[in-house]
Amino acid sequence: MAVSMHNTIIITGVSSGIGKTTADYFRARGWKVIGTTRTTTTDPLLYQLDVTNAAAVTDCINMIVAEHGHIDVVLNNAGYGLFGAFEQCSEADVQAQYAVNVFGTMNVCRAILPHFRANHTGTIINISSIGGRFVVPYYGLYNSTKFAVEGFSEGLAHEVLPYGIRVKVIEPGAINTGFYDRSRQEGKNMDYTPEYKAMSDKLWPQYERAGKTGADPMVVAKVIYKAAISNNNRLRYAASRDAHINIALLKVLPHRIGLWLVRRMTIGR
Repeated sequence: MAVSMHNTIIITGVSSGIGKTTADYFRARGWKVIGTTRTTTTDPLLYQLDVTNAAAVTDCINMIVAEHGHIDVVLNNAGYGLFGAFEQCSEADVQAQYAVNVFGTMNVCRAILPHFRANHTGTIINISSIGGRFVVPYYGLYNSTKFAVEGFSEGLAHEVLPYGIRVKVIEPGAINTGFYDRSRQEGKNMDYTPEYKAMSDKLWPQYERAGKTGADPMVVAKVIYKAAISNNNRLRYAASRDAHINIALLKVLPHRIGLWLVRRMTIGR
């Protein structure tokens, strides 16, 4: 893709973390960056959007295309992490997690695809996680949404390639963005049993430390940019040192050894 002032990217969840850092990185390289956020705004390049509202997503994408013309890249970044054992999370908790992380991503893809097909070009970039490759306890529901994003993205990549559209998946590891504070939600039934409460209290500090010592979000922004300007059909991009290491280990270790290592490092058995 030739990069110029005319290249335009839409980024969902642009107000903080990876989304904000990526927006700044693309702007510095001459891109027009159009962002979406859940809060109201008067910025002409920032649109209020709830990605869980399919009709609103379609209206918003159509408005952006009408007002700004050709779109080159869409980055599905909006998402959050639901923390807690399955029994600690209510049905509403689970539905809300999937509504944002999975169906929100699908809503944006569905809305932008007619524009991309008409132009016979375009790139969709979906933020996944190394948690879309393996699961840690008490983040199983969040991880399962990233498994869904991985599978959806791979299938979509096959389907739209004949129309000149590329799909990319970004897999960050632990990133120091405040995700574990700002984007973490606990299941509403956290006191469901004392046993689960004790384990969640043990695990949360481990995950929080991993986030605070994680890579700078600029590491992820650079990988997203690489994916955005790439003319190849590569699907997956690991986006931090720990992601590269863990994904490499997944390729060589028997699955049962991987399961054992996760259990030893988290629940201690």
